[in-house]
Amino acid sequence: GAAMYLWVAKAYNRYAGVAAAILYMFAPYRFVDLYVRGALGEHVAFIFLPLIMYFLLKLSQKIDSVMICLGALSLAGLLLSHNAISIMFIPIFVLYGLFLLLHTEKKMVFFISSLTSIFLGFALAAFFWIPALIEGKYTLRSIVTDTDYGKRFVPFMDFVYGSWSFGGTDMLSKQVGIVQWIMIFLTLGVSWNWYKRKNKAWQVGFGSIIIFLLTLFIMSEQSKIIWDTIKILQNFQFPWRFLAITVFITAFCGGLVVYALPKKRALYAVILISVAVVLLSVSYWRVNGYLLLPDTFFQNIYEGTTDTGESAPIWSVRFMEKKPKSHIEVIEGSAFIHEKKRSTVQHAYAIQAEEKVRIRENTLYFPGWEVFVDNAQIQPEFQDPKHRGLLTFYIEKGAHEVVVRFTDTKVRYVSNSITL
Repeated sequence: GAAMYLWVAKAYNRYAGVAAAILYMFAPYRFVDLYVRGALGEHVAFIFLPLIMYFLLKLSQKIDSVMICLGALSLAGLLLSHNAISIMFIPIFVLYGLFLLLHTEKKMVFFISSLTSIFLGFALAAFFWIPALIEGKYTLRSIVTDTDYGKRFVPFMDFVYGSWSFGGTDMLSKQVGIVQWIMIFLTLGVSWNWYKRKNKAWQVGFGSIIIFLLTLFIMSEQSKIIWDTIKILQNFQFPWRFLAITVFITAFCGGLVVYALPKKRALYAVILISVAVVLLSVSYWRVNGYLLLPDTFFQNIYEGTTDTGESAPIWSVRFMEKKPKSHIEVIEGSAFIHEKKRSTVQHAYAIQAEEKVRIRENTLYFPGWEVFVDNAQIQPEFQDPKHRGLLTFYIEKGAHEVVVRFTDTKVRYVSNSITL
């Protein structure tokens, strides 16, 4: 809310900023994210969307190295919060940047400074998004995106009203919000009035309406051919995830409506909007219940990387097939094993093999895992159908020091270097 206020108040006035902030915080989808879906990454991403717009606006007014850096930090914060929301909003940032470019005097200076800020933002988050982009293919992520979008389109009336539910993706509310709808219709009126008076604000007003309508369209079944054609959309998984844009746009439109009013009326409008939005959303301010688990639950193995298993490596199965007896096992031959050290990135063992033995280290392979026997690197097997995705290797008879270590691939090394 503070971030939205900062942007809209700077672009228009304080009353507009307060109205936009209230609408931004109390939209129904915000409560869906927080209390129904538990989508904390997406919830956090809302902080950075107006901040990026604010620093673009500041750069269009005055070139300042501090603003360039803060804009970069805001973009990096968005990229680190949520991949899909980042991709979804990039076109909006570009359109706003072009609008500012058209209306600023020092066009080339603004263009270079904003590009610098964007470049720095992507570079700061490079350690995360580059490996996610390049090495994500080594996970089962496609199981939650393939054709799933086709079942999740939203009927138009659900945007107007939907009963509140703590159910799954087909049951949760997709409503835009009553006050938010009113702001959209009022923005249409004030934008037309600005157009007749040749006030350049009409461009932002009508542009916001168009984005809003396109967002509704992309969430409806009529857009299925677009989803089938543009593969990147399929990674969003749920068409109704574009409600994030409607939250942003309707809040901004509320600010425009208040900005169009005389100052004396603007205060009453802010009060009216605030009371209406709070009263209409107060029933959403709750959780469905609390899950209280004993400490022993967290000490045991959770049988899956996530609830849908999309983070499992492609060489493994979607969920854990069985609990291992120990961290490391002898699957062929006879040997005595002593575990010396174990961290998230290094497992060290002393092994006394009575003959040539085959070892299974119960760690799922992912690029970066390496096995060393007596300081000499060996190539592990991880595609054996009997031990799917798990590290297996042979060692000769005798006493050996074995270290299984997770290291950076070239992609991760370069990405980390860029961020540094």
